[in-house]
Amino acid sequence: MTTHSSASSRLQQLLRKAQNCLDQQQFAAAGDLFIEALDLSPDSPDLCFSAGNALRQTGDYERAASLYRRAAEKRRGFFAALCNLAASLRELQRLDEAISALEKAVALRPEAIEPRLQLADWCIRQSLVTEAEAHLNEALTYHPGSAEAENGLGNCAMARHDLNAAKNHYYRALRLRPDYANAHYNIGNIMREWNRLDEAAACYLSTIRFQPGKTAPLVNLGETRQLLGEPAASEACFREALAIDPECRAAQDNLLVSMNYNHLYTPEAVFAAHCEWGKRFALQAAPQWRNIPSPGRKLIIGYLSPDFRSHPAAAFLEPMLRHHDPDRFEIRCYAETVHKDHTTEAFRELADSWRTVERMSDREVADRIRNDGVDVLVDTAGHFRGNRLGVFALRAAPLQISGIGYPGTTGLAAMDYRITDAVIDPPEADDCALEKPLRLGKGFCCYRPPECLPAVGTLPALTNRYITFGSLHTTARLNEAVIALWSAVLRAVPSSRLLICRATLTPSVISRLRGWFSRGKIDPGRISFRPVIPAAGHLTVYNDIDFSLDTFPWSGHTTACESLIMGVPMITLTGDRHAGRLAASVLSAAGLPQCIARSQEEFVAIAAGHAAQPDKLASLRPGLRRRVIASLLCDGASYMKNLEEQYRRIWRKWCENH
Repeated sequence: MTTHSSASSRLQQLLRKAQNCLDQQQFAAAGDLFIEALDLSPDSPDLCFSAGNALRQTGDYERAASLYRRAAEKRRGFFAALCNLAASLRELQRLDEAISALEKAVALRPEAIEPRLQLADWCIRQSLVTEAEAHLNEALTYHPGSAEAENGLGNCAMARHDLNAAKNHYYRALRLRPDYANAHYNIGNIMREWNRLDEAAACYLSTIRFQPGKTAPLVNLGETRQLLGEPAASEACFREALAIDPECRAAQDNLLVSMNYNHLYTPEAVFAAHCEWGKRFALQAAPQWRNIPSPGRKLIIGYLSPDFRSHPAAAFLEPMLRHHDPDRFEIRCYAETVHKDHTTEAFRELADSWRTVERMSDREVADRIRNDGVDVLVDTAGHFRGNRLGVFALRAAPLQISGIGYPGTTGLAAMDYRITDAVIDPPEADDCALEKPLRLGKGFCCYRPPECLPAVGTLPALTNRYITFGSLHTTARLNEAVIALWSAVLRAVPSSRLLICRATLTPSVISRLRGWFSRGKIDPGRISFRPVIPAAGHLTVYNDIDFSLDTFPWSGHTTACESLIMGVPMITLTGDRHAGRLAASVLSAAGLPQCIARSQEEFVAIAAGHAAQPDKLASLRPGLRRRVIASLLCDGASYMKNLEEQYRRIWRKWCENH
């Protein structure tokens, strides 16, 4: 009797201490005390539940799940334990077990909304949209005023790519709960998809107001402001997100991308920021490769990319796969491609083998690449969305190369080389990249024009009686310094006009650009803004342009290729960094070095000189497409022969040291 009384007293003492720890948010200590109490009362489901709750707060989801399961076994129908078990298993990515726990919870309480919402969320993640809708509609029969269920139905519509239906559900959720942050965020994503960027920014600001302390809306707001051409404002968003979570990769990557757009940063400052980012990825241990160091054997080349789809990068990736030498190189593609399309299937047919990796961790992908025996691994995304630089940080392959996608250094010491040329990266620029240069003598990239190209129109100036300069660049590149240079061009050619076309030309962007042109003493009537892309496609806009004007510090790349293929020359200013020499490389490979200016004064002079010779432009225009297609810029076979020679050269060098 005394022993039982002593144990009971000890149990009460432990519970009081545990509660005191919970009150002080000392969850680890509380968990230890509850577990000690369990030694005295091992059959108590409540103690298991309380211990699980405390450990879940510490992030120890494995032990928390074990305790919740034990609680549910000790007490049949322990609804809360099943719900918390599912939440813990969700954190552990044990999907099947989580769903099983939620289904048991729903069977116990069909009217309970939370497990149904969680089940619907998991179903959406598994692309089981019909099942998710069934759970959500069932929830609405019990709770017709549930903003969460309406938001979930919006997510189902998004999974079906029905943005209008999704928007309607999200608006219903907001009518039910005007401060519902998730619905504001989701509407923001739709507005962004529709290029209604001013409205998207307003939605993300509402999300942040109603649910502060989250990184996702800050990152999306930063990306939106980046698209709006507000690099300083976008950087502020990313820095705020990093203050909340210093490990937020999306904020880290986007901050570096924004710095490339900002003309106020020197190349050295951009380089230093990338290197600072890369310092956190020091290898903990030397990787173990099984690659045979034989200089002449057939090599396995891996391409890791999120852009095996309808994306601007696809025009430069396709020749790399199509024109490889199958006798000397085997191609393996590692696709981080969330939104697959017909282009994805075309890439898949070109590869010798295909791996889908978007659901795998960096370590799992790195292990897969090592097990596949990849000799040379090529990145095509840099710090852009969907990148897997974490895989390269783990040294997935003996040789790792930064490819054609990113306009500068990755900042990773584990990235050995970068594909480049003497125009885009002259020898004196090597100090601004960690990677060693693989300079290709015939241009760093090869462009594959679209299969169905619009016809090249006659020179607009012949009808208009004035020169129309033009730009289809992303609005993120249209900074005040660029507009000042373009204004100088318009002043030098007084009768000329300027056409700016981009779907992201929102009212706020147009207002800002007009203000900058006004400072440059340009009559607003000379500037035409075209925010609506023609049904026939954006390339048809070039038929209204006589001459394209490039941007800085980040020049056009795809834009330069598309302008040329539509018969429209582009004037570029050779920049002070890799990003600023993209168009110069394209123009050099296409055989148009006379369109490359070394100074702003020369840029204006070239524009004025061509404007004074419309007949010469008219004669150049109809044959420019054929000329470009026949040039090094579009010569895939020659390009890949050159690149694969570099692959072989660096492989021999690696073999010498192994």
